[in-house]
Amino acid sequence: MNMKNWLSKNKPLWDAANEGAPGGAPAQAIDPPPQAEAVDLSFIPENFHVDGKPDLEKFKAHYGTLVEPSVAPEKYEYAIPEDMNFQELGLPEGMTLNLDMNDPSMQPLLTELSETLKGIGAPAEMGGKISGMLAKYEASKLSAEIAAQKEEFSQLGTPEQANQRIGVVVRAMEAKLPADQVAALQGATRSAKAMLALETLLGSKNSTSPTVEPAPSADDSGYSARYPSSKTK
Repeated sequence: MNMKNWLSKNKPLWDAANEGAPGGAPAQAIDPPPQAEAVDLSFIPENFHVDGKPDLEKFKAHYGTLVEPSVAPEKYEYAIPEDMNFQELGLPEGMTLNLDMNDPSMQPLLTELSETLKGIGAPAEMGGKISGMLAKYEASKLSAEIAAQKEEFSQLGTPEQANQRIGVVVRAMEAKLPADQVAALQGATRSAKAMLALETLLGSKNSTSPTVEPAPSADDSGYSARYPSSKTK
């Protein structure tokens, strides 16, 4: 067997790779395929990391529990929740809050509230929650006013005596003045000092005995009768 002829027909691999290269220069090696860029997972919060690395399965499970964003309604309905307990908010027993959400004076505020709620895509039930918050705010203010008035009216005796003296003054005004003037002066009965002045002017000072004056009318039955923003059940 002619070894020279066999070698010319069966060149070693290192010779075959260099075949055809100019000047016998070595052929360029084939570059490996480019590796895919690493996925940026920096958006995954740290509370979804395990051993310092983002845990895709943990984040995926959380993502599946997310609620689809609600669609804002065309109009929000504002109404005080029926189950609101005003006594827990500090109002006297039997008193509730008459907050008229349809009052024209409330409309600018409610319009602005609606625009804000729509801007953040708030669901329809937020109208009722906002109404409840407004009612709580008004009830807390009214409760503070009643407590302050009770403290002030302690100058007129017990609550029953203070209410009776107010009734005496109102009836004395009704006997001497036109109805519109009585209505104008009735607001003064909310101040203990004003009440003392009215008693002096009307000659009814310290007239607290039910045997001398008529019994208090229904309008004199409690502090709630002197608050137009409240009503009894």
